[in-house]
Amino acid sequence: VRIERAGPNAWTLVGVCMDITDQKHAEERLALERNQLRALIDHLPASIYFKDAEGRFVISNTERIAR
Repeated sequence: VRIERAGPNAWTLVGVCMDITDQKHAEERLALERNQLRALIDHLPASIYFKDAEGRFVISNTERIAR
């Protein structure tokens, strides 16, 4: 966004506006799916976990593992 002189006593505001409605809806759907997956993993009767390439736990149903 910038302001430019449009005349001796006039100024113009120049900028870009983008509609991010679709992106926000996609983010909301992704968050819902992530929460559903988390609930599913946490309620499975078996121990479930995922590790990253360095061997660190990134997802686990720790309540089930602790039992």
